[in-house]
Order: sequence, then C-alpha cells, then structure tokens
Amino acid sequence: IIFVSIFEHLQDFYGLKGLFQYFEPLLDEDTAIKFPLWDNHKEVEAYFKKNSVAQVCEAHWNSIEIIKCFDIVISNHVSSTLMEAVFLNKKVVCLESDIATPHPHYQRSFLGHLPNLEFFPYFVPKTISSINSYLESKVLKRLTPEEMLKPFASVDSKSELIRALIQNHQVFLKADEYIKTKNFKSFFTLT
Repeated sequence: IIFVSIFEHLQDFYGLKGLFQYFEPLLDEDTAIKFPLWDNHKEVEAYFKKNSVAQVCEAHWNSIEIIKCFDIVISNHVSSTLMEAVFLNKKVVCLESDIATPHPHYQRSFLGHLPNLEFFPYFVPKTISSINSYLESKVLKRLTPEEMLKPFASVDSKSELIRALIQNHQVFLKADEYIKTKNFKSFFTLT
C-alpha cells in the first residue's frame, strides 16, 4: 500500500497528470494507493482509478485497518501513517526525494531511528519490484519491545509508564492473542 503524503504540494508542483506520473511506476495490480482526506481527493482518486490497475482506497477509509491488510507500507514523506505502520510491525518504506524538503535526507533526520523502516531513494521513480528487491536484500531487524520503546524511556514524564509497558509486554501480547482466538471483534462492532 502506498500512502500519499504532501498531497497538496505534489499537486501544486506537478498538477494532476504529473502527480499520476510521479507514482505510476509504483502502481501495479498488486498495489494499492491511498490519498489523505483533503480537498480535491475525489478528483484525484477518480483519475487514478481511471488510469491505473492499482486499487485506489478511498480517503475516508480507516488507515489502520488498511495497514493491517498489507505486508509493506510505503509513503513518500514523513507521516503519522509511517509511524503507525512501524508500530504495527510492518515493513515500512519511506521514499526519499528532494521534493518539499530542505535537503535530500530530511526524512532520515525524523525517522531514521525507527525499527522496520527503510529509506528508498526515489529521485528517479522506481518500480515496486525494485523496492521489493531492495527490501529482500536487507534484513529488516525486528526489534524487541524493549528496543522499540527505548527512545521514549528517556522522556521524564513518560519513563515510568514506558518501564511498566516493557515489564508487562508479555501480558499485552497474551491478551492480544486471547482476543484474536476468541473472536471478540464482533462484540465490539457497532451494528
């Protein structure tokens, strides 16, 4: 799944056709793309649906639920979606470019410490298969809960909470597994 970030900037910079051409090398029948729920998203979604074989997710769809459906999450800029995907333990790719950034490695300065996140140079548009090959050539390190939460433990107001999470992470994992096996999902559905 590709989550498009800096949507308005890309549209202003490239126009609708140029926006499509920017992402076109990544769009195939096994790929989906989602735009943010901003002005003009319906027109952009319609254009991508008409001109691409990729699935176009509607902007109002829940991003977390979409992330759960895919093995790899890609975004073209720093975004909360990337953070969510990282902590859902997905393979995450941030496309590095010099568009709307002060320097080419701007995204790394914000996200470089996160687990399961790779940066892929997208100065010249690449294809999904080249991103997959790149990911396969790297071993994405799966961090333990302790390693994931370590950067947050240094924040004084959060350190006690983080230590408690680290000490009790097995309880949360067991509760998660129990909920999945008991299929409580229907219990929490508002229908």
